Formats: sequence, C-alpha cells, structure tokens
Amino acid sequence: MNHRTSDAVIGIHVASHDSAACLIRDGMIIAAEEERFSRQKHHSGFPHAALEYCLNRAGVELRQVDSILITYSPTRLIGTAVRHTLSWNSDLSPTNRIRYIGDELKILSQNLGAWLNCVRISPSTLKGINFCEHHIAHAAGAFLQSEFSQAAVLSVDGYGDSDSATISLADEFRIRILARVRFPASLGLLYNATTAYLGFRPDCDEGKIMALSAYGQPRFADFFSQIVREDSPMFDSESNYFDFSAQRFSGRVRPLIGGPRKFGEPISDRHIDIAASVQRVTERLMLRLAKSARELTGASHLCLTGGVAQNVLANGMIAQSSGFDKIFVHPASCDSGTAMGAASYQSYYVRGRPRPTLKSPFIGPDFDEGKIVQALRDTTVSYTRPVALASEVAGLLQDGHVVGWFQGGLEFGPRALGGRNILASPRSPDMRDFLNSTIKKRDSFRPYGVAVLHEFGEEVFDDYTWYPYMNVALRVRDEWRPRIPSAVHVDGTCRVQSVRQDDHAHPLSQLLTEFGRRSGFPILLSTSFNGPGEPIVCTPADALASFEHSGLRFLAIGPFLVERGDERSSPTDLKD
Repeated sequence: MNHRTSDAVIGIHVASHDSAACLIRDGMIIAAEEERFSRQKHHSGFPHAALEYCLNRAGVELRQVDSILITYSPTRLIGTAVRHTLSWNSDLSPTNRIRYIGDELKILSQNLGAWLNCVRISPSTLKGINFCEHHIAHAAGAFLQSEFSQAAVLSVDGYGDSDSATISLADEFRIRILARVRFPASLGLLYNATTAYLGFRPDCDEGKIMALSAYGQPRFADFFSQIVREDSPMFDSESNYFDFSAQRFSGRVRPLIGGPRKFGEPISDRHIDIAASVQRVTERLMLRLAKSARELTGASHLCLTGGVAQNVLANGMIAQSSGFDKIFVHPASCDSGTAMGAASYQSYYVRGRPRPTLKSPFIGPDFDEGKIVQALRDTTVSYTRPVALASEVAGLLQDGHVVGWFQGGLEFGPRALGGRNILASPRSPDMRDFLNSTIKKRDSFRPYGVAVLHEFGEEVFDDYTWYPYMNVALRVRDEWRPRIPSAVHVDGTCRVQSVRQDDHAHPLSQLLTEFGRRSGFPILLSTSFNGPGEPIVCTPADALASFEHSGLRFLAIGPFLVERGDERSSPTDLKD
C-alpha cells in the first residue's frame, strides 16, 4: 500500500559539516540548518531537528514524502576510492593516498547512515530515498533560486564526489556539467590549508583570512600559484604540498613560506602576507573560472555556489570583470545549501513540479508574540512595548547605541539578513573596534557588512546593483568613506546587503527608512546575532541568553524592547 499522499520532496545534507534539511512542496521552500537547533556551530551529523522542523512546518509526515535526496553520490564515492586505490597518476604520496581513501569511505558511511536513519524513522520511505551528486545539488540550488531562465553555473568548494569545481549550463529543462576539476586539485582545500597554517580553524575561519588579506602584500603569490598549477587549463595541484585528511599543508611548505602560526600566537607581517597571497591567487583563479564558464556556455548570466563562493572579494571581482551581464550568488552557497539544491533538483527536473522560488531567506523558525512573552517572563529582564518600534530603535542607533535585533523567521544560510542581527550606525570611526572588542568579542581586524536601502545603494558604492544576500564586496565611493568609516575595510571595500524600501515584509525595510530619515543615509552596520563560537540565535530563549552574555544594552525582540542599564552599548560609553 502506498502511503504517500503529499508531493513534498526533502533534501538532506549530512556529511562533513553544515548539516541541513530542506522540504519543497508546490514550489514553496522550507529549510533549516541543524546547528541552529543543536547550538553546535557547523554541526556534522544527521539533521534530526532541522528535518522535524521542515515536516512540522509543512504539515506532513515523513512517510507521506514523495522523495528524499541525500547530497552525495555513493556510486561516485566508491568509484573514486577504487580509482585512487588502483591507480593514481599524480605524485601523491602513499600516506596521502590512504588518508584520502579513508576520507572518501567516511563520507560514504555518513551518507549511508543518513539513508538508514530515514528508513528507521519511516520504513515506508525506503523506495523514495535517492542520492544527488554533490555539485549538481550546488548547481541546482543556485540556478533554480535565481531569476534566470538560462545561466552558467560555477560551483567551487573543497571537494564533493571527487570534484572540487564544476562549470555547468543550466536552463529550464536540465543542468549539464561541461567541465570538472578533479580532486586533489582544489581551490577550497588551498584556502582551508592556509587557514589552518595561520592558526585558525579550517572549514570555519576562512573569513578571517579574507579579512586579514587586506592588510598585507601578496609576496608569496608565486608560491601559491605554483602549488595549484595556475598555468594549467583549469587548475591543478602539486599534491605533496598537502596533507589531505587534516586539510593542512605538508612539511614541504615550511622552507618556502616559513613555519605555521600556532593558535593564539601574535599575527606577524609574514602571516598577513600569506593571507594576502592566497587571496590574490583565489581571486585570479575564480575570475579565470568565471571567464571559462562564459566561453564554454555562451550564457549572459552566472550563478555562483560552493564554499569558495562565500569569498565576497572574489565575487566582487567576478561581478565587475567576468563579462557576465548579471551574477547571482546563492545565499547558502556552503554545503548546507546542497539540501535545498537536491530537493529543488528532484522536485523541478525529475518530478516536474513548479520551479522552487526562494522569495525570502527567512524560511526558518519564527515565533509569535505569545512565545516571545513567555521567554521574556522566564528571565529577569525589563521590557516595554513601544508604539513605533522601528522609530524607537532608529533613534537609539542614531544616538550611537548598538541594538540586538530578533524579528520574524530565521535566515537560511551563513549570513544574518534582518531576522537575527546586531545593528549599529556606521558613522562613528570607533564603532567597528567597539563591536569587535565589546559586543562580538572577536579579532580586531575583522570588518562588518552593511544593510542599505536599494534605492540609495548606487550613490554609495561603485558598480552597485541588487545584492540581497550580503555575499559580494563592493568599493565604497571616495566621498562616502569619511561619512561611514566603520563600514569601510582597509582596502576600501564593504560587504553589501540590498533591501527595497517598498518591501514592507522585510524586517529591515522600515528600520532603514526610519534611520535614513534621521541620519540622512539609510545604511546600518549589520552582523549576526550570536556570541563567540556560537551559531546564529534561533529561538527567543537563545536570543535572551546571548543578550545576557553580550555587551548589549538593548534588544528589539518581536514588538518588545529590552533594556539593561549596566552595559556599555556605544563607543561613547566605552571612552567614559
């Protein structure tokens, strides 16, 4: 007997990091990342809570789901492991070969474990469980959630199913992979290994390397160019410079760029120059891959995805110089986004359902007023209900205060885009240092992005166009740099999120309008609402707990404004 009464399709990403679940029904997308529920950043493992949320939100049971897609291909994983066991054409050492094969088998076991988990939860789903090639999932998510009817798709990451990069042509009928870069050649691995070499966590702290790069000189760029064989048709790798299992460089690197930095050691000029060098090579290679995609596909539009597509500086260069009319960067280009991509591919291309449309990134859990009040009453905080919350918060921001912001649904993807944010005015030259030292408690060299009303963006930023997901860095016009100094990184760039003034459903639209009315420019510093080492807050209880341990004085949560009198909430306070 067939119990499936729903046309819902589920995508699950479980291997390595950033596990997530996505459910698509009649073109509507529901998705969440497991880390937001488990409170373990970059959670690895089966996304039990995320899957439960998707099912509950859609009002269906797992046994009713039409298809479940897991975002790796066992066939390709097994084939890759066998191929690397029997023959290896590169100079990969026996030790690295064994480690790589072990990693492939580990990923295989994780995905087969996900299959068994689905069967255990609902045995009737057995025939509906399938696997989706990793880079097809990346590509489908990026293309189908774009506005394009045809596009080139560039997917670049560490590796998945033996590929580290693919170029595809996507249209309304199919996705065709036209070119692949085979692991161990990997731009993602190069960046991971550099992150580890500089004393940070790979697959977690790559953004720190990108931020640090702006302070240095790329004097080691020739070395990095050599080890990824930048002069090859796509790119390749000198394998023995890497320890693949640990995502680190091998000992052969030390004589060429100096020894690695240990965690907690001071950051030297050499470390900064290493960061600048790997960033320079990354930008060159990404731009070259984008131009290759233009030549191979003949398309006018480009979709970017994969972990390396979180590099906002490379994305900005591609937007400016690749020759495409428009680019779209998926809001969850990291591996969690493959859950959305796999479900989208199955629903649209295989099942022939309506094209999935990501109308908003706020597709995670939201909480009604009653639940927020209950969470507030479980604490000792004082709160009010302003008549006009946006106007009240805009006044606080204009006065130099920093405000926690918890409104509507949770964002899907690594960026806080208006649902779970910490907000501040960019006017004070001290605000960035204050946020880093007192509120976010993070490295002093890290910059902040901004949310800006779209109608105002072209006045402030060079080469501005619609960028709703804060995944492209643009140059701030010279005349605006003194006016918004805390928004401008040392290289003159800033990550930008566009918000339309007439999009009244967007949680930042009214606030930006009110702040612009008071300050003369509708631009706010915007960062994620979380403490050090934590995922973005999910629930009202998460927000209040993070607020309690932060340096914040104000929190706008639903229609309520929470205030504490014992915290410094502005750079002016810091100087007193």
